[in-house]
Amino acid sequence: MLHERPARTGSDLVMVDDWEARQPKYQRSKEVLAHFTEELGRQPLCAVDASGQPVPVQVMLLCGTDLLESFVRPGVWRPGDVEHILVTHGVACVLRRGCDLGTLLVEEGAPLRRFRDRVILVKEPFDNSVSSSTVRQELRRGHSVKYIVSDAVIEYIKAKGLYAEDEQDTKVEG
Repeated sequence: MLHERPARTGSDLVMVDDWEARQPKYQRSKEVLAHFTEELGRQPLCAVDASGQPVPVQVMLLCGTDLLESFVRPGVWRPGDVEHILVTHGVACVLRRGCDLGTLLVEEGAPLRRFRDRVILVKEPFDNSVSSSTVRQELRRGHSVKYIVSDAVIEYIKAKGLYAEDEQDTKVEG
């Protein structure tokens, strides 16, 4: 079920669902994408293209370049999961400053070259190197995330006890 969440308050462009956060244990990306694909199959959504024609909505993995780069790091992903995610769902990757995806996607011999048509690169109109990894890292260090995320998101993290299970000493402060 899609819910209004603090991170998307005021935005009509993003839908957020807390299904993954409500699960009793860690969920792998492949399973999360499968869940939402199944949900979308029960209640199909359509967008409209530039000519006004309906276009079916597709579930994709949204990530930053740091996560995309982890696709080729040994031991990070289960064998077969990366190929399944890329082939079945595709990836929308937000470009981060300082990341060279040429060696990953474009150049001859690049490890993900054969999947390059399944990766949409999202260029932001302004420099933004903030990622969920950055937020988690700062919280684990006991640092404030006040000027990284909104106050509503900080309150949500506190109220739900997010990231506390990952690190026993995590203190969420604004």
